[in-house]
Amino acid sequence: MYQVVLFDMDGTIADTDVMIVASFLELMDLYRPDYKPNLRELVYISGPPITETLKRFFPEMDQAFILKEYQTRSKKFYARYVQAFPQTRETLLKLKALGLRLGVVTSKMRASTLETLHLIGLSDLFELIIALDDVKAPKPNPEGILKALDYFAVSPKEVLYVGDTVTDDETSDRAGVDGCLVTWTLRTLPSITKAKYRIHTFPELMEFIQHE
Repeated sequence: MYQVVLFDMDGTIADTDVMIVASFLELMDLYRPDYKPNLRELVYISGPPITETLKRFFPEMDQAFILKEYQTRSKKFYARYVQAFPQTRETLLKLKALGLRLGVVTSKMRASTLETLHLIGLSDLFELIIALDDVKAPKPNPEGILKALDYFAVSPKEVLYVGDTVTDDETSDRAGVDGCLVTWTLRTLPSITKAKYRIHTFPELMEFIQHE
């Protein structure tokens, strides 16, 4: 049985897509007013580290400046739009009741990760948080998960990593841990992935773990 379950943040436990899109649209209005993004582009903004996404959409701008702008301007959208996915807290509590230890490994900055967890009422449930600014290399580099293995003093076979993108799938595979992909975002996943599980609701996660 698993001893530790690690979670990605955006798109996995926190529904942040509307907040991220609203923030990027405001930045585009200000700094790329002639650019007209399509819906598919906007849907796939979430997933990669914010620094990479900003570089892709604002390649000519000073990246420290545009990151600061994103952080400042997105604040007003957090409380309005960010929410936990259905049955997230209930499932996490059940996992803890089974004796599992929980952590977050995300490509989100630490400050915004902590703010998100506070807003969605999950701050008290995770023993460990490893964010983008806690590692030298972001996902799909396995550094974050490997740091978690060291912290929890467990072997890869005792860990499950839950995410929502092909990047998460590659990250868990490179770290040597089992992967679980969630399917409740608008982003599509390939029909074939390395993940051991695919779930459509959080209660399904409980079923898989209890039968390990």
